[in-house]
Amino acid sequence: MDQEVKTTEQSDKQKVVSRLFMENIDVVRMTAFCTAPHRQLLGDIVNDSYVDFVQKADQWDVTSDIRPLLRTITRNIALQYWKEHRRSLPEALAQLADRLQQQSSSDETNHRRAAELKALSLCLEGITEENRQILEAHYNNDVPINELARILKWNVNTLYSFFTRLRNALRDCVEGKLKGGFFDAEP
Repeated sequence: MDQEVKTTEQSDKQKVVSRLFMENIDVVRMTAFCTAPHRQLLGDIVNDSYVDFVQKADQWDVTSDIRPLLRTITRNIALQYWKEHRRSLPEALAQLADRLQQQSSSDETNHRRAAELKALSLCLEGITEENRQILEAHYNNDVPINELARILKWNVNTLYSFFTRLRNALRDCVEGKLKGGFFDAEP
């Protein structure tokens, strides 16, 4: 009886993991193609990523955002495929393929950076005008902490604490927006 329950629980977990993978298939495809930009490799990379993800289902926390995990799994598998594929190319084509792969990886990084900046901009809109002015004075106008504390009539340590709390709040806000998937679409 206990064995049946365990088997049913494992089957249910695999169904959940399979569904999550399919819901995020675009993330897997984009990562695969950016890492190994050769269309003939794409299907194999996606399939191997799926198998690896499902086989290790017990290791994953599927209650949190799985996209970073899928990107890592897919990137590792794609790098293996790319390394193997590159060996079969003539040297001139291999060099061109390496440039394509580097450009694709750079595009993915640029897209991620653009999404982070867009999220930060939205998060900055949510802070008070006074806090925004203090941030601008220090970061945009290069007003030193000591001078800013004097102008605000704050203790220097209080100002350091203020910046730490504000940076943490902005970081949490940006991560929340990125986890929400709002910025995952390709540019």
